[in-house]
Amino acid sequence: MNSLKKINILILILAVGATAAVWFWRSGPEAGFSEFSLASLFSSRTDDPESVSPLRYVNQDLGFSFEYPADMQILELDEVAGKIILGEGPQGAFQIFVMPFDEGGPLTAERIKKDLPNLTMENPSPSKINEIEAVSFIGSGGDIKTAELWFVSPKDPYPHGNYLYQVTSALKDAELLEEIMQTWESKN
Repeated sequence: MNSLKKINILILILAVGATAAVWFWRSGPEAGFSEFSLASLFSSRTDDPESVSPLRYVNQDLGFSFEYPADMQILELDEVAGKIILGEGPQGAFQIFVMPFDEGGPLTAERIKKDLPNLTMENPSPSKINEIEAVSFIGSGGDIKTAELWFVSPKDPYPHGNYLYQVTSALKDAELLEEIMQTWESKN
């Protein structure tokens, strides 16, 4: 064999070895050859929801983040009154509406009813997201019952101001909303 053929064979062997190493690294030590597929080499997602790592949404401007399922789509919309973050996937949907707020927290059910007397608020109760005091309740979005979580962050408006967060999902998606809010982190 001439040296050019030897080099080509060596390159082929190294490429196959590197491909196998990447596959084993991505699949973990419990994977076997029967699970091999090209798709697993180029994607961190698999058909097994247990093995899919959640993604993290980060909003640098407002200083908060949360985890969400990898198969969920997140969309940000800037509105005149604030910002809307929408999440939608096979397991459900949620919405976060954020707007500047000119009062300190914490927010209470009484305070919400004072400003929005026609708002449906069933079973309002105090809640916490990490150290942030919040109000949770069952609301109404037309004919649909909603799970609602409202809070003000940061608690004190000065020196940089604070924001009102209205986190909403259909009541049937309340478990998804709770899982997402358990991962909430705020630098304020």
